[in-house]
Amino acid sequence: MNGRKEKGKLFFMRLERDKCFIVSFATLACIILSLYVCFTTGKETVYTHFFYIPILLAAVWYYKKAIYVALFLSAVHILVTYAVSGFTIGPYIRTAIFLLMAYVIGQISELRAKGKKELEKEERFSRNIITTIPDSLLVLDSDLRIKSANRTFYETFQMKPEKVIGGSIGEILKDKEGKLNSELKKLFGTALTLNNFELPYQIQGQGERIFNVRAREIFISPEEGMGELVVIQDITERKKAEERIQRLNEELEQKVAERTKELEARNSELEQFAYTVSHDLRSPLITVRGFVEILRDDLEREKKEEVEKDLKYIETAVAKMDRLLNDTLQLSCIGRFVNPPEDVSFGELAQEALNITTGELKSSGVEVSVSDDFPVVHVDRMRIVELLVNLIGNSIKYRGEQPHPKIEIGHRRNDSETAFFVKDNGMGIPESQHEKVFGLFYQVNKDSEGTGAGLAIVKKIVEIHGGRIWIESEEGKGCTVYFTLPVVKEGKGNE
Repeated sequence: MNGRKEKGKLFFMRLERDKCFIVSFATLACIILSLYVCFTTGKETVYTHFFYIPILLAAVWYYKKAIYVALFLSAVHILVTYAVSGFTIGPYIRTAIFLLMAYVIGQISELRAKGKKELEKEERFSRNIITTIPDSLLVLDSDLRIKSANRTFYETFQMKPEKVIGGSIGEILKDKEGKLNSELKKLFGTALTLNNFELPYQIQGQGERIFNVRAREIFISPEEGMGELVVIQDITERKKAEERIQRLNEELEQKVAERTKELEARNSELEQFAYTVSHDLRSPLITVRGFVEILRDDLEREKKEEVEKDLKYIETAVAKMDRLLNDTLQLSCIGRFVNPPEDVSFGELAQEALNITTGELKSSGVEVSVSDDFPVVHVDRMRIVELLVNLIGNSIKYRGEQPHPKIEIGHRRNDSETAFFVKDNGMGIPESQHEKVFGLFYQVNKDSEGTGAGLAIVKKIVEIHGGRIWIESEEGKGCTVYFTLPVVKEGKGNE
């Protein structure tokens, strides 16, 4: 860039030097030629016509400074005329003509030069503005051929001027279907504008870009008539941002719908919970109230044996209510993790649960088998141990009359997920009860000692880990409870 400036300075310096030389040479030559004509012919009026040449050159190149050249030549003319003819008025009149001509032509030349400079300045300013505009600009003629384009267009579309100027805009921008040409033709002879016309264009190294084309009719020149100004803006990033926003809105709507569905399910569950709790807690209260009346009556009659029975019934009802309240409290706490989730082998969790239930297993004579090569899961350790204890306890409780009760803890894998299971060979559950058993305080066998909250608690623990739970069982053929958990790594052995 600096080298180009230096070359420009040198050029103008040489040009100014050459101009000065030409004016000086023309002045000297005209003086010599005029003197020769004057002294050979004896007529001073002839040679003075040669003086107009350097005056004109000086006026065109140096503007009003030409008056100095005119004064110098006037002085020469007056002195020569005086030497030849003596004093006359003629040289002074011609001197006035020299000075007037130099002033007028110099003034005109200066005004013309100033106008040219202003025009060049405005053109340079306009070019700078057009060049720095970040959008591509095209000027089209009436045939929709490109007359000019700014630098942004060439840089954006990776083209050279020789391939662009004179070309059809449809061909240059690969408008194969002719939609852009059709829209641009509609603008001629109208006050309409083309807005938000999206044009895809494949750019080497960048892939497909999306451009927004805007256009309006403009006057080019009296000879060429009307044309069009086309503005092309790259909106690829904006389109991507709009797509991201739309995708986020869709995801948000989906999440809202899921949360709404979840809340509705929770509300339904809460209503069922409230109904179940009120119904099941009322049952032992009614029992207590009834036997209090009987107890009062037996006390009045002094029936000691009956009083003992009454107290036994009341004690049993109170114990049942205590269990119900404990299970209700436990279930209400399941909706959150006790401890932060951690990565742990499922086999290690199974062993912890078996250690807790060792006494029950020995006293009931249940044989337990545990699979090898369990995966690592990301879970709340305490909750999963609690889940396994519940399932093992259910298998013990509902072993029925099985002479060789067995419990198996294992896992199986299919293409999409790993399912863990606790399997027994006990009483089994009828198919019609497979979903109902996960309800709060639901009991398949009403004579059971439990409250029916065990599987409801188990289901809740699985759900807070993002898993699902189901039963495979037939009455009299044992029961298998399957559930899924977040698996971190397959094939981790028991520890």
